[in-house]
Amino acid sequence: MKRILTTCFVVSLLLSAHLSSAQTGIHVSFLHYEALTPRGTVNFVFGVDKDISPKSGFAIDLNAGYGGSNVFRSLNIYSYDYGDNGFERTNYFVGGLYLPLQYKSTVSTFGLTYRSYFFVSGQKNAGFYVGPFIGFRYVHQKLITEVLDYYNVNYTTFPPYSSTTWNKVQVPLGLRFGLRTGLPGFLGDLFFGVGYQAGNKEPEVKYLIKKDQLSPLFMQFGFSMGGGWGGKK
Repeated sequence: MKRILTTCFVVSLLLSAHLSSAQTGIHVSFLHYEALTPRGTVNFVFGVDKDISPKSGFAIDLNAGYGGSNVFRSLNIYSYDYGDNGFERTNYFVGGLYLPLQYKSTVSTFGLTYRSYFFVSGQKNAGFYVGPFIGFRYVHQKLITEVLDYYNVNYTTFPPYSSTTWNKVQVPLGLRFGLRTGLPGFLGDLFFGVGYQAGNKEPEVKYLIKKDQLSPLFMQFGFSMGGGWGGKK
């Protein structure tokens, strides 16, 4: 037992010394896009990189995003039809009638991601990399709905104006590919990631179109920058 404890103590000292001498970086990004829904969100990201060997490392990212039809349709990014004021038009079958509706959708997210990276080029702690990631996203979605045709509508079944909110938790996991500069010094990271997001993706309202529903597939891309220190360049 004493030998095991001594071995664990020595290993922990060696590991802590290795990590303390490894390169560390801090990065931020305002150019980070994620497709939790096909319409996606624009995100702010703050994170820490830690190179633990000349060819590998890990990072932890804190993520906050915002998007939805209220943002993208008002800019006419997806369609020029009914793009004013960020409304999306659709129909809903209720009470034996097709009810014409329009709605605004906003999505806000908050989450954390852990990812590993392995450099595949010949450079030390720089160049092209690939690695897995896993995280969570707390998704808050708000929907403001208006009925366009009030004829023969039973307001007790469907009111002419309603506001609905709901929250879900998604777990994105997949692979990230990127091109990163070396540490210490300036840190620049151009990346693309793809994977699957686990969790309940069933829409809370039946008339929500596909572009505003949570997707099984997860995608992200962007650019982050920052700086690093430690180790030998």
